[in-house]
Amino acid sequence: MESMWSWEPLLSLAGSITLFILWNIYMLRNERNRYWAQAVFSYLGSIAIFAYFLT
Repeated sequence: MESMWSWEPLLSLAGSITLFILWNIYMLRNERNRYWAQAVFSYLGSIAIFAYFLT
């Protein structure tokens, strides 16, 4: 089967990334860069785990 492009997942991903960035700007605005790295890696790791189990 060929994959079909769909706007809904792309908009959902873009919205969640935007929300993630805004939340981290609000919560971590006075913190060091180490916490930003932890937040980004945990976010990407959770996406990878869900993607792995959905396949």
